[in-house]
Amino acid sequence: MANISGDSSIEKDIHAERYAEEAPEKGNLSAGPFKYNRKGILLDPQPSYDPHDPLNFSAWEKGCVLVALAFWAYLGTTNLIIVSPAFFQIAEHYNIALESVAYTVNGPLVAYGVGCLIWVPVGNRIGVRLSFLISTFGAASLSIWAALAPDFPQFVAARVLAAVFYASPEAYGPQIIRDTFFLHTRATSTSVFTAFQFCGFTFASFIGGYATLNHGWRAPSWVMVIMTYTAFFVVAALFPETSYNRDDSSCHNGRRRYIHTLSLSPCSGGGQPKSTNIRASFAAPWKYIVHPTVLLATVFFSLFLATNDYLLTTNSISFPTVYQFTLGEVALTSFAPTLGNLVGIILGGYANDKYVAWQRIKTGGIFIPEMRLPMLLVTAILGPTGLILFGTTTQAHLHWIAPLFAEFMVNFSAVVAGNITYTYLADVYLERTDSVLVMLNALKNLTAFGLVYAVTPWNTHSGYAVSFGCLAVILFIAHSPVLLLYYKGSAMQSYESQRF
Repeated sequence: MANISGDSSIEKDIHAERYAEEAPEKGNLSAGPFKYNRKGILLDPQPSYDPHDPLNFSAWEKGCVLVALAFWAYLGTTNLIIVSPAFFQIAEHYNIALESVAYTVNGPLVAYGVGCLIWVPVGNRIGVRLSFLISTFGAASLSIWAALAPDFPQFVAARVLAAVFYASPEAYGPQIIRDTFFLHTRATSTSVFTAFQFCGFTFASFIGGYATLNHGWRAPSWVMVIMTYTAFFVVAALFPETSYNRDDSSCHNGRRRYIHTLSLSPCSGGGQPKSTNIRASFAAPWKYIVHPTVLLATVFFSLFLATNDYLLTTNSISFPTVYQFTLGEVALTSFAPTLGNLVGIILGGYANDKYVAWQRIKTGGIFIPEMRLPMLLVTAILGPTGLILFGTTTQAHLHWIAPLFAEFMVNFSAVVAGNITYTYLADVYLERTDSVLVMLNALKNLTAFGLVYAVTPWNTHSGYAVSFGCLAVILFIAHSPVLLLYYKGSAMQSYESQRF
């Protein structure tokens, strides 16, 4: 089967990883026999003999890639939510309605999605490492403007522009993992990225709450300045270029040393960038929006993220008003959803990899991306149940532990759903994962914006039980695209390879 390694090859064969372990055409096998790891697991994809191939990076260097990526992704989502505990103080300081303060979250949400459309083409042209250096420095500098903003329009503008720069890890994260890690650890590695990304949404309330409590409502912005400049130095010192051109012989040279980590070349080891035509790079992602596989996965995860963001936004309002929690107590509630995110690494990552390995044994070594999807049955049950539990218990003023347990359930489910969605698309589209996820990330953030904007009016007019009951129904129905992908994914992707 053909591999997807360029802009045109996806038309030839969208099923590049539907193969048997014995298939002689899989991977770069011309230079020798199949390669296995120390545990005897067949390496997929087969790495080259070039030390600059990210698949050949040492465990230490791969760890640095994952840590730097996860930390940078964590800051991107943290920035979106960190000011939410200070909503009341911001409204009082700028003398505006509480509903208007929502622009400080909703505006960056939209910009975050737009940023995904920008950074993948830029990264393909100048390299991921350089794009991360530019984005971390730009985000930190714009956060200074937000911390000093004299009026509300400037505060919103600074946060919106900063969100564009904070979007770069979301846009490129799964592609970086796909380029650096093998199939048998792909879901586990992606789950670390996804969990830290969601931890930004949840733990931001804790950081923002105590920063506001102790130092005022501008303090969260200064926290972002410090952490983002820290990310800049982490990327500068530890994050190597992960783009790799397997068709460019100039990339295959020399031993790998630490100096190569510091290189600003757009290709690991040197050579041509992934794309030399910036216009074509900006246009490339749009063709995937009509692919049934991408469309169904986007609908599913967009609705899941939107309901999760609605829940987290409601948290900052419901606990002070329903349970009379202080600002510090509201901040402590973030531990429940954060714990759900971290536990989600187990099911959405490690367990998913083990389940796929078990399935491959049953099928004689054949791997099919849809093998990852059955675990979403868990999210179809726990996600809607958690939403119903949160709405009914909050409406009835039951003990606060009940809605917190509900937040644990929903965030656990969201991480599992997000991780399996990312990994599934990476399995299907391989080197085109970045372009595919541009559309998913942009559209899911726009969906979240539309729903989160309705938090205050919907909860006020309908009550928590009704609004969250409706969200539970929406989330349950949102799993129907997963059923289509599981049973018809192969046929859809065969159609895509012939039609597009």
